Amino acid sequence: EAGSWSLDYQLHAGGLRLLRASMVIDLSADTYAVRLDARLDGLPAIFSDWWATTVSDGSVAGQGILPRHHRVQRIHRGKVRTTDMAFRPDGTIGVGFDPPRDPVRIAPSELEGAIDPLSALVAMIVELGAGGECSGTLKAFDGRRRFDLIFAEGPRATLKAGPNSPYEGPARRCRMRQVPVAGAWEWEAEEQDSAEAPRERVADLWLAAPIEGGPVVPVRAEGDVWIGRFLLHLVDASRNPVPAGQ
Repeated sequence: EAGSWSLDYQLHAGGLRLLRASMVIDLSADTYAVRLDARLDGLPAIFSDWWATTVSDGSVAGQGILPRHHRVQRIHRGKVRTTDMAFRPDGTIGVGFDPPRDPVRIAPSELEGAIDPLSALVAMIVELGAGGECSGTLKAFDGRRRFDLIFAEGPRATLKAGPNSPYEGPARRCRMRQVPVAGAWEWEAEEQDSAEAPRERVADLWLAAPIEGGPVVPVRAEGDVWIGRFLLHLVDASRNPVPAGQ
């Protein structure tokens, strides 16, 4: 359904409240735009200045997603880094970094049909909104890393509200695998303080429409990261007013 929605999430990992994130999704019959703002929360925020803002926009063609632009700006250890990606009509992807970084060599065939990670989320929302299943493979690229997102529908469940998870009701369960394909994964070594090879990551998603008439979105997720088990909960959802004439 066309409209604009705001979603607020909280993430716990390693037994700590770690991160809070706010997402705004704008959908029309033929376009989309999404913005995600995330920053550390709780005790970790005392010791680190990490935050990130990610935006993506593009068009909706049938049940497919065609990204136009993707931008990530983040700060870590006092340094701001920006990645800009332009998805050109000829199918190629332009990538720029500020400050400049060495380009990553990935075969053009690996990038053909790839979309950015935030657009991959929109693709899943559009597919579910059209009555489809949470299944299949999406080719994703974030400017330095090419990976596959492989989805598999699981059994449906009825979620109960908890102290950190206010959503209660029916939900679809979906397993998502992030499988490294190509590119530079040095940030994992930097944040894990190790030089191990990139590995597959797995997360379980619970998907539902928290707003009547709104899109099906993640209301809960859990999986493993380098500091332990993470739990992501939707803590608030609202419909945004749409300006007159739209």
